[in-house]
Amino acid sequence: AGDQVGKVQRDHVDDRGQGIGQRWLKEVIIPYYGKLSFTDIYLSSSHPKSFGFYEKFGKEIASYTSASDNGLLTREGKCFRIAIEK
Repeated sequence: AGDQVGKVQRDHVDDRGQGIGQRWLKEVIIPYYGKLSFTDIYLSSSHPKSFGFYEKFGKEIASYTSASDNGLLTREGKCFRIAIEK
């Protein structure tokens, strides 16, 4: 069987706690997908202050630009691949 992977958008990581989703990522998201036998998760974010944090957990695999919520600005974003250790 192939690897199981999941995609998590930055919006799905709660901002409470450390302000960039540290508790949710470490204590909820990674363990949850690990129990489902996922091998990796892909996380995308357009919040520059969080990039260094996500690089501690995984590897940047892509960058992108997207329109802001109001469509007036262009936002730079990055995608990260985070391996789930068994």
